[in-house]
Amino acid sequence: MKKYFTAFDLKVLAVTLMFLDHFAKYLPSYLPENLDLIFRYAARIVAPIFFFLAVESYFHTKNKKKYIIRLYLAAAIMAVGNLIMSLLVTNEFKLSYYVYLGQNIFLTIAIGVSIVACFEWVKKMSGYNKLIPLFVIYLLSIAGLFVESSIFGLVMFYIFYFFRGKKYLFVVYSILPILMLIWQLIFYQNSFWIHDYRWFVLSAIPFLLLYNGKRGRSFKYFFYIFYPIHIWILYYLSYALLLK
Repeated sequence: MKKYFTAFDLKVLAVTLMFLDHFAKYLPSYLPENLDLIFRYAARIVAPIFFFLAVESYFHTKNKKKYIIRLYLAAAIMAVGNLIMSLLVTNEFKLSYYVYLGQNIFLTIAIGVSIVACFEWVKKMSGYNKLIPLFVIYLLSIAGLFVESSIFGLVMFYIFYFFRGKKYLFVVYSILPILMLIWQLIFYQNSFWIHDYRWFVLSAIPFLLLYNGKRGRSFKYFFYIFYPIHIWILYYLSYALLLK
């Protein structure tokens, strides 16, 4: 199979769909009927692409420690920015309730990559010394349950690490979303399309299969800037346009 996509190509695709997804989330009334649901479905490939490439980046980057620190720094900046935007919207529009803007994919990726780093740390240790990184992995995994992607992001990082380069990677990757789809078909039948669309992460498989292992053009800092800025703008507009 000829593989066409570099990491840059996949990131451009993911960022584009991510923006459409967030537009559909914050400003659905400004889209034609059902288009918001289509955007939300299409964007299910975004998280798998970013998590897959995060694991790949860990193994290809020269300074792994700097890479992880950069992720946590971005997560901290995002958290502070989210708090400021939440307070700004609450006060400016005199809301009777406080809604914290909780999106922070940087923290999910930072924890996932840290888990990968700890598994590599385990390989360097021997005897009872392995218990130290294993305990850190346990703590990070618990923390991973409380971030944006929760158990789904955690499972993807485990799969992308342990089955990296293996032919049956995507067979294992498919198990959870297929089980979710079956569950919804049984219990929600005709309404399963609108109940929960996370099973559609299956659609990321063709794109990841076409990844050629090359970096492509540099995309290093664009996502770190674009991700928080576009969310803050859309979040603000969702109240400004709704309450105008």
